[in-house]
Amino acid sequence: MSADLISRDPHLKQLLDEGFELEMRDLVLLVHSVPYVKRDMSLGRGTLVCTLSLDTEGLTSTPLTDHTMWFAGEMPCHRDGTPMTNIIHNSQEATVGSDIKVHHYFSSKPEGTGQYANIYDKVVTYESHLGAAARSHDKTANAPVSRADRSGPRP
Repeated sequence: MSADLISRDPHLKQLLDEGFELEMRDLVLLVHSVPYVKRDMSLGRGTLVCTLSLDTEGLTSTPLTDHTMWFAGEMPCHRDGTPMTNIIHNSQEATVGSDIKVHHYFSSKPEGTGQYANIYDKVVTYESHLGAAARSHDKTANAPVSRADRSGPRP
């Protein structure tokens, strides 16, 4: 079902076409290889995680009613190594779905409606929060990475 949903859903397909490394487990979306800054100001790569709801046509629901996102990785920080308390709601290990270990819970409501128009906007926004700090150190630190650059364990 996961490859089928990604290929049929225009928002997930757009993420995939732009090079985001997507994985689906049941109705949980994992976005791997997201760049971020660690406390020691080194660059890391983590995974954004969120549950999905489907509409009657079997595509991701829009607008999204859940503005939150989980993150698997070390403490994400601003350029100077200070934690991103502007988006971190809490930091404690949890399990999403049946077996996905996450470490931080993010909350960033879009201005105006407080809802993301679609899953594409939500993923791109959260990647932007983390990636902007990473790109301030390394302009090539993007979530869409080449296959050769992907390494390390997956949550």
